[in-house]
Amino acid sequence: MKIIKFTIIILFLSVFASVNSQESLKIPLNIKKAFEKGTRSTDGKPGPNYWQNYANYTINIEANPILGKFYGEETIEYFNNSPDTLYEIVIRLYQDLIKTSNTRNWEIPKEYLTDGVNIHYISVNGKQIDLKSSREFTRQGTNAFVNLSNHIFPSTSANIVIKWDFIVPKNLSVRMGHYFENTYHIAYWYPQISVYDDIDGWDKINYSGTVEFYGDFNNYDVKVKVPNNFAVWATGLLQNPGEVLSKNILEKFNKAKLSDEVVNIITKEDYASGKIFRDEGKYNFWHFKAENVTDFAFSISDRFLWDGVNYKTPDGRDVFISAAYRESAKDFYQVAKLSKEVIKRLSERFPGIPYPYPAMTAFNGGGMEFPMMINDASEERWASTVHLTSHEITHTYFPFYMGTNEKKYAFMDEGWAVMIPFGMQMELAPGYDPRIRPASQISLYAGTEYDVPVITPSNIVTYYSTYRNNAYNKPGMAYYYLREALGKSVFDIALKMYIKTWNSKHPIPYDFFNIFNKETGMNLDWYWQNWFFEVHYADLAIEKVNVNNDIAEIEIRNRGGLFIPVHLVLKYEDGSFEEKTIPVTEWQKSKEKIKTNIILDGVLKSVSLGASWIPESFPGDNEYIIK
Repeated sequence: MKIIKFTIIILFLSVFASVNSQESLKIPLNIKKAFEKGTRSTDGKPGPNYWQNYANYTINIEANPILGKFYGEETIEYFNNSPDTLYEIVIRLYQDLIKTSNTRNWEIPKEYLTDGVNIHYISVNGKQIDLKSSREFTRQGTNAFVNLSNHIFPSTSANIVIKWDFIVPKNLSVRMGHYFENTYHIAYWYPQISVYDDIDGWDKINYSGTVEFYGDFNNYDVKVKVPNNFAVWATGLLQNPGEVLSKNILEKFNKAKLSDEVVNIITKEDYASGKIFRDEGKYNFWHFKAENVTDFAFSISDRFLWDGVNYKTPDGRDVFISAAYRESAKDFYQVAKLSKEVIKRLSERFPGIPYPYPAMTAFNGGGMEFPMMINDASEERWASTVHLTSHEITHTYFPFYMGTNEKKYAFMDEGWAVMIPFGMQMELAPGYDPRIRPASQISLYAGTEYDVPVITPSNIVTYYSTYRNNAYNKPGMAYYYLREALGKSVFDIALKMYIKTWNSKHPIPYDFFNIFNKETGMNLDWYWQNWFFEVHYADLAIEKVNVNNDIAEIEIRNRGGLFIPVHLVLKYEDGSFEEKTIPVTEWQKSKEKIKTNIILDGVLKSVSLGASWIPESFPGDNEYIIK
């Protein structure tokens, strides 16, 4: 027995030493415990004791488009793979966001507020929960808490039944909602079991409007009941097209699923003919299934057009791509084709991971992403359509394929959805440079009292401009500058390994930092520290330029502390010029200044510093005139 105790102590100390030996980045105590328990490892891979829970959802939902009311019943089989006994279940009631008594990040007019989610029935393993007893059931914010008399033990499951309804107010769209007459995109809609993980236990962060997703990888079997003149698009694959589509539309639907070119499945001529859907009964039941996804959304309309096309992934799978849109949405006539091009580039170029799901639908509503669906408004400028479509589809990988906790770490998905499409956005919309806006926003807010470290949990960053900068701008440009510095081959190999290692799991920032350090063969903590854990601003200055014969000795000082590329423009007396970019990795050698020698190609007139895609808070000292 003494030997066993001694072995455990040695094992604990070795794990603790391993964590602390690499702790140049500050690790919070709750995360450090995960390393010590062996659910996380310092090489960035899941630890030997890693686990995660999941559920199977069977949902029946009835839509009343006239009233904007939705009635649901679900059966959930929840699997507890954790080593813990669960004494309660936390249920997310997202539509309590617009409940009159709740608080929100955004102001919503009183006429749009509702009673939230009306829960009519809950049972756990056959035992009905008394919804009026605070000992059994309580609600706080957008969460509900069910106290269990029969606990859920490790390696067991629970069967949960819930009946509910909710109203979507007319003309209200907060990430989802009512967009046009008889047209809805429905998300954040079903009572969802929260995530129980190795970092925080139950996720109890309220949904107040800004912070978004964190879900387990579940399986969904969903039937949507709608009047027989409505179409439904959803996460996953339609299981019964022959039961809901007319013969003519079904033929076009089947053709589109195999076609390399876009097929117009439902056109304005089809609406004029009135022969679109099966109409034997008053209602149709659209049946969808989706496997290993973190959420489920759907859209309904009795007037949207529908285009479809197929994409064959590099590993031989079919992806059915749809666009559903208003007849007046001029840009959306090209969105199915554009979506295919985006998915093709994500699969075959960067990040070079085959699109992981069997479908994608672009619905013409607002501006939001969901598994296998994007909900996008129409744009006047083609560049805006390209930007929005590519950004939202990129979210397929981050957060959905990767399972990151966007509630706490929005930069782990929004930053990638900013940076990854840069190349395709510039190619598909010539003359458009998507790097300029995030760089300018960093210049505007960095170093102010509204600037906080990116690593700050997203749910406690309530000032929206700060949230936006931390979730989108700073991480997006940090990833971009590092890729340019390391080289695309080195960076892309590390990113692919991160994706292959952590897809369908729940990585945290330290998993990402550690796996990148390992796969690049470099300790990049100096860079992560500067961009993600500290607060700096962009202010480079040319301190001096010495010209000796045909060599210019240039010294650049980093006054703001942020590690950004140094872009130099050398102008000559004859009107010609040349450019040189010094990558961010040079700041590892000296955090305060960089010296560089450039062989001149003529008589030097001036040296200027900066570019539109690099932030700069004080550009006044960015030009040096040779005297």
